Amino acid sequence: MTKMKLNGLKKVRLVSQKLEKMKAQYTGAFAAALFQKGAEIFAESQEEVPVDTGRLRASGLVAPPPSIYEPVVYIAYGTKYGLYVHEDQTKRHGPVIGRGKGQKYKYLEDPFNRAMTTFKSRMAYLTKRNIKLGIWNKPKRKLKGTKGP
Repeated sequence: MTKMKLNGLKKVRLVSQKLEKMKAQYTGAFAAALFQKGAEIFAESQEEVPVDTGRLRASGLVAPPPSIYEPVVYIAYGTKYGLYVHEDQTKRHGPVIGRGKGQKYKYLEDPFNRAMTTFKSRMAYLTKRNIKLGIWNKPKRKLKGTKGP
């Protein structure tokens, strides 16, 4: 009787350990997926941000989650006039001399809103892929244009 209980306890502990490992893997894979999705949104916004001197575009960044247990990603542009350019639809942001096609106001909001239409399915795909590839502890490399830990 005692032997069966110990054997049962060993199995429960083993299953519990495996579940804890899976929890950490999925939490980390989700945090990495969130960073990857943020990088996708950022890449789209880089195509749409108006360029005059290039300072606004160059100030853009994607900051990865501080830890796998804090799945927060920041996408930002760091100039004083960035908000003005983003919100003022009365100014010419589009194709003018020195500016490329597709550059416009709402250069961050529009890519974000487009991304939200497929957010759940894309996050599920990226999380599963990250588990399969073993990307769950932290990003292996920094992406171009990213800053942060």
